[in-house]
Amino acid sequence: MNNRRTNCGNCQRVFPQMNIGSKYICQCSAEICSICGYTFHNDYTCFYYLTQCDFQIIDLQQQVSDPSLHAILQYYLNQVRVLFESGKGGGNLRFVRAQAIVNKPLEVRYAAKKACMAGQCGGRERVNEVFLWHGSAESNYNPIARDGLKVAGVDLPPGGQGYGLGIYSGNATTASGHTKGSKWLLLFQGMKGNNSPSTITTIPQLNNGQTHSFTAGDITVFFTKEQILPRYLIEFSN
Repeated sequence: MNNRRTNCGNCQRVFPQMNIGSKYICQCSAEICSICGYTFHNDYTCFYYLTQCDFQIIDLQQQVSDPSLHAILQYYLNQVRVLFESGKGGGNLRFVRAQAIVNKPLEVRYAAKKACMAGQCGGRERVNEVFLWHGSAESNYNPIARDGLKVAGVDLPPGGQGYGLGIYSGNATTASGHTKGSKWLLLFQGMKGNNSPSTITTIPQLNNGQTHSFTAGDITVFFTKEQILPRYLIEFSN
């Protein structure tokens, strides 16, 4: 039996913390998240509301005495484990631990891009949001978490990108081949939008509003950095 409780962020009424990740309609008529108690949210994690910081990296396996916070940590840890297992693409990677990334400025930037892409794609439901993986050297992850991923050919040198300009992603196993010895991966939320029939090789084509990504097999290349929101850092072992 679940004895955990959460307070409505609108009226402070206490209610059972049930139906994890779903909407709870309080007696005050507020529609709130059944985990954190704040206004029900699709575009943000609970940590967006719970932290006072604009940027924070949160250990999902930390020990806490607050039952409500423990439930929130466990909810997102379980979510990451499921995404990791489903995203290995047949590889033999093993999950070790995970950290959640809270970055409020990037959340705002992502939401603005989503509104823009919704108009270009024919509705918010057609921006094609996915969770995908990116591998990099360990020293790069904190700057990525803070500032977002950069576009090869725009913010970074092209560097022999076989699928044109953009931000490269794939499944967890594919991404692990690009970590330069690191045992960490970035799991991000991205909007694939309208698929391009070919790679993009010139900068003006990247943000023309007609296409937003290119996919070839396991590889997806995103054309703008605003389409991507860093969500988690995951440590793995082979």
